[in-house]
Amino acid sequence: MELRELQKIVDEFINEIGGYWEDPIILARMIEELGEIAHVLQRLKGFRPIAKEDSHINFEAELELEIGDLLFVLISLANKRNIDLEAVLIKVIEKYRQRDLKKWKRILK
Repeated sequence: MELRELQKIVDEFINEIGGYWEDPIILARMIEELGEIAHVLQRLKGFRPIAKEDSHINFEAELELEIGDLLFVLISLANKRNIDLEAVLIKVIEKYRQRDLKKWKRILK
């Protein structure tokens, strides 16, 4: 599925439920979702212990859902601001390719 298709699906859904939030609310939701990703990653990598009551949680599956939540909110912001995510992502990749390709190194584990 292309990003434009995803943007259309998100737009249709948001319009079904009453429309887009204001930018600061979207940003707050984005920060919240990013924090939830951090929460899951800390547990997956052992930086924070898993509470006894959370021992049943599949954190890999949780990570997928949280990334999906963040993507949904990011698409919402892009839609509200009339940003074509597909076009901008192509520009960003080219920027990284020209500016940063020699700076980045693969970290082997």
